[in-house]
Amino acid sequence: FIADRAYTVVRIDAIHSTAGTDAGAVTLQPRKSTGVQAPASGVVLTTATHNLKGTVETVTNFTLTATTADRDLAVGNRLSVDITGVTTAVAGVVVTVTLRRK
Repeated sequence: FIADRAYTVVRIDAIHSTAGTDAGAVTLQPRKSTGVQAPASGVVLTTATHNLKGTVETVTNFTLTATTADRDLAVGNRLSVDITGVTTAVAGVVVTVTLRRK
């Protein structure tokens, strides 16, 4: 998502339908990127990650960062997901972000 106006992130949820099978950890972390930041370098928006090897069809309702400025989006800021690990077999990943116009 690329912000077309100012927003505040008010909720983020994630779910997956097929769990990862790789031996290592496989996680998803929502982030905000500004300027030329890569997704993995962006500001972390949540206090935890979504385990892509965890129970399928179980919604993670993330706890958002307490730093309000980190949840604010300016025009051109981007929302992305930083996925760590090898995503072998992971499928059906859905991330929903609820925004409020500023």
